[in-house]
Amino acid sequence: MNRKILLHVKAFSDLGTFMDLIAINVLMYVAIGSSAWLAATMAFRTLGGVLSSLFSGVLADRYDRRKIMIWTDVFRAVIILCLIPFPNPIMILIVCFFIGLTSSFFAVSYSAEIPHIFGQDKVLETNALISRLTSVSLVLGFIGAGIITDFLGYEVTFNP
Repeated sequence: MNRKILLHVKAFSDLGTFMDLIAINVLMYVAIGSSAWLAATMAFRTLGGVLSSLFSGVLADRYDRRKIMIWTDVFRAVIILCLIPFPNPIMILIVCFFIGLTSSFFAVSYSAEIPHIFGQDKVLETNALISRLTSVSLVLGFIGAGIITDFLGYEVTFNP
């Protein structure tokens, strides 16, 4: 298996992450129309990440990092899908909190696994490629989400 495919798959996953960031913020703004609630979505996402960062490294050290990555992605998909039948502001805040929580677990496990997958001697080269791919995903994800959400609605952004 070409290991660089993993990096491109991760970049594609990042594209979805950046798209859901825009879509969830639009959903909150459409639901409430308040910039304070919009700020709360970002704050709750950050709060979840900060809280999980306190122990995500310990879990990544003690458990199978690949399983942590898989299960956090599955859990993240399930919690985002909860917004479709329940697009109310409190649910949006809860989802944002859990997105932040799972994102930290995933990011720590992913970073810790890079030397094992690619080799310690390729960490610098691999991290440089990860940075480039993440930047491309960031730009394309935000632009794509903006266009899709504007023309088709946030529901389509959540269901690719």
